[in-house]
Amino acid sequence: MQANLEHVVDKVDSPSYSESEPELGDTPSAQEPEFEPMGILQEKDATPEKRPGDVAGKIMALAGLGVFTIYSWALVLSNDPVSMKWFALHPTLQSLGVLLFGLGILVLQPTTMNQPKAKARGFAFHQSLILFCGVPALVIGTLAIIRQKVDHESEHFTTWHGTLGIIAVSWLVLQIVLGGGSVWNKGRLFGSNPKRIYKYHRASGYLLFPLFLFVIYLGGGWSKWTSNVGSKPLVIIAYVVGPLAALVGVLSRARCVILSLHGPFA
Repeated sequence: MQANLEHVVDKVDSPSYSESEPELGDTPSAQEPEFEPMGILQEKDATPEKRPGDVAGKIMALAGLGVFTIYSWALVLSNDPVSMKWFALHPTLQSLGVLLFGLGILVLQPTTMNQPKAKARGFAFHQSLILFCGVPALVIGTLAIIRQKVDHESEHFTTWHGTLGIIAVSWLVLQIVLGGGSVWNKGRLFGSNPKRIYKYHRASGYLLFPLFLFVIYLGGGWSKWTSNVGSKPLVIIAYVVGPLAALVGVLSRARCVILSLHGPFA
């Protein structure tokens, strides 16, 4: 799979890429050679690219993600989680899921088109953190709050937190289809040209992640539960400052060209 990812990522990131670019083999002299399996192609540098501010952005993002996740778990574990029943899984697993999403973005950001091995490694971590860890945590946390409401015969989606939360989860399903379909099995899900779909996946991710952070802010900063069991100064730090720091940190590391749907993505 990593060899396939190297091929797709390099093609997407190539400065000469365009939507009308012919397939390899049409004009061999004008095209770059297809990547060989991992370890065959030589790179000048297999380490991720570093820019001024990347380290500071990473620290800010990790601090923001960590503070609302740790505080969410601390609130639940210190307030008799057994008595909360299904609700105990909601703030804990939702915050953990968003934390893993953020980590999945951070590991992929510093890789560039000139580093196919580093890019492939970043993709492997990206998929593991998000698809195999973050998504299950978020899905279980979502199902837990739905079950809690059903057991208590409460109405669903009565707040912006709940409404935007289910929108974000639904968007996540589409995000997985776009991302997986554009790289798995050489992107055959989307036909002969999955590269443009891959770009939409990346641009969509930079919109979806802030939405998840905003849902965290609404749920932690404005819910009756956190008001009753949490300290107001700590609630502000965890659910206002935390998501904001995570957002600024992640976006500060993004290459501006990544938002373009017509040019190369970094």
